[in-house]
Amino acid sequence: MTKPPLNTTLRLLRQTENDAAVPVLLAGLDARDPHVQQESLRALLDRRSVVGQREIVRRLHRLPAQWKPLLEERRSRLESALRDALLGEEEQARHNAYYAVVWLRQYDLLPVLLTMLESQQCPEPEQVGQTLLHLALRLDGDLHGIRNYKDRRDPTRLRDFVLGALEKSVLRWPQHHRDEVLESFLILAPRDHVLLKRILGDPFHPCYLKLLEFLGHSKREPILRLLLSFLEDPTAPSSALQTLARRTDLEFLQYLLSKIGYQPSKIAAANLRRIERIAWADPKLGVLDRLQEAHQYSAVQMLVHSRVPRSQVFEALKHLVRHGAPAGRRAAVQALADFPGAEANQLILQALHDPDPQVQAAAVSQLRRRNIPGALSLLVEALDSPHSLVRHAAAEALPEFRFSRYLASFDTLDDVSRESTGRMVVKVDSNALIQLREEMQAPARSRRLRAVEMAVAMGVVPEVQNTLISLLEDDDHLVRVEAVEALFYGKGAEVDEALHRALNDPSVLVQDAARGVLQRRQQSGQAAQFDQGNFQI
Repeated sequence: MTKPPLNTTLRLLRQTENDAAVPVLLAGLDARDPHVQQESLRALLDRRSVVGQREIVRRLHRLPAQWKPLLEERRSRLESALRDALLGEEEQARHNAYYAVVWLRQYDLLPVLLTMLESQQCPEPEQVGQTLLHLALRLDGDLHGIRNYKDRRDPTRLRDFVLGALEKSVLRWPQHHRDEVLESFLILAPRDHVLLKRILGDPFHPCYLKLLEFLGHSKREPILRLLLSFLEDPTAPSSALQTLARRTDLEFLQYLLSKIGYQPSKIAAANLRRIERIAWADPKLGVLDRLQEAHQYSAVQMLVHSRVPRSQVFEALKHLVRHGAPAGRRAAVQALADFPGAEANQLILQALHDPDPQVQAAAVSQLRRRNIPGALSLLVEALDSPHSLVRHAAAEALPEFRFSRYLASFDTLDDVSRESTGRMVVKVDSNALIQLREEMQAPARSRRLRAVEMAVAMGVVPEVQNTLISLLEDDDHLVRVEAVEALFYGKGAEVDEALHRALNDPSVLVQDAARGVLQRRQQSGQAAQFDQGNFQI
């Protein structure tokens, strides 16, 4: 433990205005006691001694790691010494400064790095360029990461300051040709930056091709983010959109297709319509096969919203229908709705046998509009699919087989048509039985009578027999007679019980009808076995 007199001495050395304290504190950096070392460092930083700060920079490569928090806390006090080291001739100090500028996020020194990089006498242009890039990346991290409010520096204002310096250096690029300047500019520039849009809009600008090269090949996340942001820019430069469509690297495509998602936004869709060529659309390149399932779906959305020739889009869709992941096949089959022709029809017929029910449903929904031979038979077959999605799609494709239309035309149909159409209505319209029961309870006798006939024609007496049994109490004896006749097709003991009760109906016609139905049921083996003594005949 440090003795109190030593603490007093260190405090005095930190506070005195006598410059003779600096050599003593520098010696303290080499003391055996770690506490003395750290307090000497703290005192040198607090004194703001140029000599002391320069010595700290010289020693940065061998300072203990536990001193780093103290240096980060007082980083602004090393700025002058770091500038001197960058511009100085001492190699070790300069290398320490390269490291410290990035580590301590000394953004105010970026103009110094640019001056060095543009100079013909720059001693280590590669290292200076890399320091510039890493400093730009650190600032981008501050802008897009979680803000540390203990650091009072506003990252947005710092970016404006840094961009001002970078912008001037970009304009001087034809003289120095340092690509790190352009890359740093792209890392930090927003899509609406005036100079950026001016360059991207002018093919004759000296930096035009080099900027497009970075946008077309860089794997750095800020540059990928910048390129993607043009998709949502209402005034996006055409060069940026074409560059975006030329990239085939999976890392970028994952960002791009995730951004498009299930459906592009209105602005993105408008920009996609400006794209006439998408490099990865050619199935021969194999990019489509390497995409994740969700990204295959988004790839289809991008293709169909673009102005890529329809023949090329069709080839991509054909490939995905045959070889894509489930989500890719779904999107491709859905997109085929806009592609007529025999080859597209054949793909739809193939999709009917796809293992994915959603793909089947998408194909079923297109059968009739394509006028495919045998479409009606295929739809009827789909109505019996084990998958509810496929059954629903088939029902949606058969709007003429709705209960309301069947009801309206029932009286004009012959017996054969009533039966065949009625069977289809039951399969197609999931609400048919509900509406039929409602008709059986309608106020008008004619509607109730028609509803009973419809139940027989549709072959659904067992499904609505409870409602038919309730009609045996109807006020109109003709309705009761028709209900009795219909119950011939009913099932179960409750039907026979109801028919035996009808033998005591006040109307002779109802009694006769009930007796006849019971006999026919007995002969056909449909009647349940009862103790006849329990019924009055």
